[in-house]
Order: sequence, then structure tokens, then C-alpha cells
Amino acid sequence: MGWSNYGLLKRTNASLHMISMRTRSGLWLLRKRQKCFATGGGDAVVNLWLDSTAADKEEAFREEEERVLRGQTMENAVQDGDFSKAIHIAFDLNRPRKLFGLFSEICRMKDVGLQMEKALCDLGQEQLRLLFEYAREWNAKPKMCHIAQLVLFQVFNSISPSVILEVKGIGEVLEGLIPYTQEASQQNRQSCEE
Repeated sequence: MGWSNYGLLKRTNASLHMISMRTRSGLWLLRKRQKCFATGGGDAVVNLWLDSTAADKEEAFREEEERVLRGQTMENAVQDGDFSKAIHIAFDLNRPRKLFGLFSEICRMKDVGLQMEKALCDLGQEQLRLLFEYAREWNAKPKMCHIAQLVLFQVFNSISPSVILEVKGIGEVLEGLIPYTQEASQQNRQSCEE
């Protein structure tokens, strides 16, 4: 919140003074006390305002710095072949595109099933819900549907159905998967017959 938004400030030697202004609704008052402003008017309501601009900027900077460090940790995990760690970080950073890339890399490995199971076994409820939502999006795109189908296959083979059913909103997400999954299945059958 910047003070310039009010248009009522009068600066003299870096200090703010009380300003009175008549409006249709009555008399407004603006006064600075330490880091706080008070405004009041004809409606008999007094509002206290705290300028948090510097604190907000500092917090945003810290959050961005943390995201960058987590991103570097994720890339280091990929370089070390620790895809499970990289996948968990990709979930934490909310990076579905990177997550797709990680699953794509796993699919090119010799021990796909083992790597995929390691990556999926520690997923929490929220991460599992996100994975199903991401898979639904990937499944709707022809270039991504094969990876999505493999991920879904591994999820259903690695995670107990009772655990999957406990995921909040899973019914709706699974309903969105069915049409594209049926279409992908039909395309695979047709290509096998040819």
C-alpha cells in the first residue's frame, strides 16, 4: 500500500502533517503516528492504515529467492538421478511442465516401473490430487497423452485404490480423464491392428 494513492499528503522535510479536507460526506482527517495512519470522516468510522510496502517487498524477495534455491536443488537432484526428490520439489514449486519433463525422462529409462514407483510412493493427498489434475491436462494433448497414460498406469498399479478414493475431489478429476483415456485406448488398438 503506497501513501501516494490518497492524494492528500503534504510533505515538508520528510514529515507528514495533519491535513483536513471537506468532502460531500463530511470532514476527513489524515494523521501520521509512527508508521500508522488514521483516517476518519462523516460516517463516524476511523480506519487505521499501516504501510507494509517495504515488508511486502522484502517478503516477496525472500519467497523468490527460496523458489530459485528450490529450483536449483531440483536441477541438482535430476543431475544426481534422484527423480523422486526432483518430482517432490516440482510439486512444491507448482511446476506441471517440469513435472511432465521429469516423468518423460523416467519413461526413457530401462527400469521405468521401479523409478516411477519410487517417485509415486511418497506422494501426499494434495500431491496425488495435483498429479491427477496434471495428468488430465496432459491426457487431452496428443503429444503428451502417452506419458500421461503411463503415469496413470503406474499410479493405479503403485497406489492402493482406497488411498486414491480418499483424495478430495478425485471423482470429478477421474471423470475428466475417462473420455480422453478411452480415445487413447482406441488409438492404440488401431495402431496395433495395422
